[in-house]
Amino acid sequence: GGAGTRKADPLDDPDEWSDGEPSDDETEVEKSERTVWEKAQREGEQYLPARFLSGLLPHALLAKYRIFQENEPPCRVLRGYPLTTEGDEEEHPDHILEVKLVK
Repeated sequence: GGAGTRKADPLDDPDEWSDGEPSDDETEVEKSERTVWEKAQREGEQYLPARFLSGLLPHALLAKYRIFQENEPPCRVLRGYPLTTEGDEEEHPDHILEVKLVK
């Protein structure tokens, strides 16, 4: 091949990249076509180590619950799953702590 025959790398195309902002008008078809990476970022929960929450939540809660943040935008819900006396998550908890962040 001569000069100029190299195809452009699709990763170099700025139109292929998202600005990182979730779309409020995303259709169900678009949601179903998300990649595994996109689903992981927008669905489920993300673990928040207690050291990041120290001073934001009472120590008594951090000692008794493992805290996760909801990934679905706007990410305003924290859930605490009870820990056993050994510090492991309970397999079948009878309750879950839920903290809703409001303005």
